[in-house]
Amino acid sequence: MTSESSREKELSLLAHLEELRQRLIMAVIAVVLGMVVGYFIAPWGLDLLVRPMVRAQEGALSKRTLPTLALDVRSDGTIVLREGEGLSGVG
Repeated sequence: MTSESSREKELSLLAHLEELRQRLIMAVIAVVLGMVVGYFIAPWGLDLLVRPMVRAQEGALSKRTLPTLALDVRSDGTIVLREGEGLSGVG
């Protein structure tokens, strides 16, 4: 009787290990499939995320004046940093 119950437990453990193996294989397949799909979708997704930020930056740059800095070299050889009038927009 003890040999039968230990045999059932052994089969039960093997059945569990078989189920674990199948689930691990399915998990690996799902990860690989997700990586392949993500590889092809990534450029579109990044563009979707970055486009609003680029538009906002372009709009902000066209509406403000950017400060300019100038280096003046005097006749005695000293270099002076001064602020210029600025540039309207970019480009």
